[in-house]
Amino acid sequence: MSEKLVGKHLLLQPHLDDLPFSIGSILLEQYIKKEDSIVYTIFGKEFFNIRNYQHDENAMQILRQEEAKWFQSAGIKNHRFELEEAGYRGITSIRKLFRTKMADDFAMKYEELEYGNWEEVLACVKTILDSHSCDYVWIPAGVGGHCDHIAVRQAILELVSLFQGKGILFFEELPYSLYSKPLDWSKCVIPDFHLEERMVHTLSQEEETYKYESLKHFHSQIDDRQARALCHHPETVTLWMRNNQEE
Repeated sequence: MSEKLVGKHLLLQPHLDDLPFSIGSILLEQYIKKEDSIVYTIFGKEFFNIRNYQHDENAMQILRQEEAKWFQSAGIKNHRFELEEAGYRGITSIRKLFRTKMADDFAMKYEELEYGNWEEVLACVKTILDSHSCDYVWIPAGVGGHCDHIAVRQAILELVSLFQGKGILFFEELPYSLYSKPLDWSKCVIPDFHLEERMVHTLSQEEETYKYESLKHFHSQIDDRQARALCHHPETVTLWMRNNQEE
């Protein structure tokens, strides 16, 4: 990673596992200091699982515990909001849930898509930005067009004037980036920021092993075959830097 990334880091993930799945090795290695990092989960009220757990409070508690175990083992501070994820909002159609053709629309008016709770997302993100002075904010890139990921991305882009830091980092989501086309960054315009670089981290054998073992915390979300696929795939982040930053 780049020496540009020295400073305080605020990381926003839509769901309990997005950061561990997508950039787990980047977070656990030398790229950013754990003591300078804080994570927020936005859509904390979720029940999705692959283990046939009932969609009830017990399932939600299992998911919360899995998230807590991963971040505790990583030594990274994690906070959460309990906004309802897409399933709770009645979005069960895959075609509606994953708007792949809209992933490159960085100027979309998210509220017009009628996914629900947009104002809550904006309020949460604003609260976070108001509460933390940070140099960098990490957000989902929107690969695959998952509506909850797009919501977090668009909230930061809409509230970007509140962010006074140096850079915005878009992490490319796994597993979606395994089978979705790359984003067209030429269609992205962020006032006062410019595209600096796309950083691709290929995991070492040691990192693959560690990530694989750490993903076992997410028993409700991923099976062994899927975990191995994530560990063999590079972790990718696209960095936008504020214009006229002093070297």
